[in-house]
Amino acid sequence: MRQRWPAQPAYMAARAVWRRLPLPAVVRARIAEPLFWRYPALRRTASLVDSAARVEVVRNQWNWSIDLAPDGAINAPPRRRVLIAEHRLPTPDRNSSSQRLYSIISIMRKKGWEVTFVSDSTPADYHWVLSDIDAELPKYERALADMGVPVIYGFEAALRHFRTEGLSYAMAFLSMPKIVNLYAPYVRANLPNALLVNDTVDLHGVRMGREARAKSDDPELMLKADHFERIERSNIALSDVTVAVTPDEQDQIREYDPLAASVVVPNIHAVRTGSPPNNEREGLLFIGHYLHAPNEDAMVHLVADIMPIVRSELGDIPLTMLGSAITDRIKGLGNHFVHPVGYVADPAPWFDQARVFAAPLRFGAGMKGKIGQSLSLGLPVVTSSIGAEGMGVTNGHELLIADDAESFARAVVALYTDSDLWRRLAANGASHIERHFSPAAVAESIETLLDLTGFGAQAHKLSA
Repeated sequence: MRQRWPAQPAYMAARAVWRRLPLPAVVRARIAEPLFWRYPALRRTASLVDSAARVEVVRNQWNWSIDLAPDGAINAPPRRRVLIAEHRLPTPDRNSSSQRLYSIISIMRKKGWEVTFVSDSTPADYHWVLSDIDAELPKYERALADMGVPVIYGFEAALRHFRTEGLSYAMAFLSMPKIVNLYAPYVRANLPNALLVNDTVDLHGVRMGREARAKSDDPELMLKADHFERIERSNIALSDVTVAVTPDEQDQIREYDPLAASVVVPNIHAVRTGSPPNNEREGLLFIGHYLHAPNEDAMVHLVADIMPIVRSELGDIPLTMLGSAITDRIKGLGNHFVHPVGYVADPAPWFDQARVFAAPLRFGAGMKGKIGQSLSLGLPVVTSSIGAEGMGVTNGHELLIADDAESFARAVVALYTDSDLWRRLAANGASHIERHFSPAAVAESIETLLDLTGFGAQAHKLSA
């Protein structure tokens, strides 16, 4: 039977007691190694998904010795400090996962926590999201700097930072499956005070499995889905707490590991009021990152299968496609009424011009940021069951849900032509976002995570 780690009650109790012992940093460093860094199930769990060479590297970490800071002083004791690691800096105007992560950082800073950000990629690898790295990357660096968040680029630089400042962290928030898989052993070895948080973003294995089934059980995609599910199961076992983006995915995490601690931190959207009425709007809108397969597939499906039905009722109304990393396949859909615009710095005016947001997603996982973004900006939505999942919405109340081309087209036509329906969905959708996904609503979930470190708001009040 697979040994669970670190969700075993004895282990968790030991860490909880140990984090609260009033010991000097040097003493903590000396006792942490035999208590935690050599815990055998860590090596066993890591080996589930790693190559033999990587496992050997991880094993070498157990011989880690106390590193001195450059001035010769030992690491400072733990404090209200969070290390956040992801593939790249948040680019909140380009993809929804970045918008969520940026909002999480902002909330943590407002609650008085120090945050250090690790970008596993070096700037040269940002071509995946930025067309002109030298011109565009400083904008996102400044956004973090303005919040007082320093950035570390690259794995090797991150390890050096871990060894010199690791004891001062109360939390390590690792985002995305591969990042958790890569960094978790080093966090355990060098940040022994830190609560290790596994931020799934979405369950990649679930998403890729759905894509495989939508593409006639594509064998390559099925293998990829299985690979990511194995990584995600391992990450859940490795972590103190796993973050899900929806209650549905929290249930899936519990199915993977019934003993796993989990918290839901959804997408975060600030609601804007005062958007134009429907009679001052025209056309359909979509926004997404097009290297993300569900988005490209949805637009091909919309143009090929749904728009001919819509045009037969409404004529050649325009369809505008916004978003980053627009692909050649999406560009090829363009014609006199289909406009693949791509990335725009401020999409809000485009949302104000469109009458319906159309998102016929056929596969995916987690919470879809584009749906929340549209509702928060006052633009009613027609989407699929996949697009609406995890948001707690009801068909006909906050938005319209349809899963086949004919039904989807009819829903678009109804929302486009029925002013009362449009106004009701616009109001209900914005209200739903305000109640459940605004920064104020989600701050409570983040506070729950911070409190688990023993340095949360309540602990801070007691020590003040």
